[in-house]
Amino acid sequence: MVAPPIVADTNVIVAALRSRAGTSNSLLRLMLSGDVPFVLTASLAWEYESVVKRLAHSPYISPS
Repeated sequence: MVAPPIVADTNVIVAALRSRAGTSNSLLRLMLSGDVPFVLTASLAWEYESVVKRLAHSPYISPS
């Protein structure tokens, strides 16, 4: 049985960017690798982009 796609809240994306050790980061990596299916609409992508741009200069975001 294939898992249904998930919708990651913006808070999950922010938490994933703040810590490489957390569950949110693990989930984001699984989503981006294709191991966890996810839904991404245009409006959700814009929301992610807006939040990430605001946090771009935050000292709480882990460098890649």
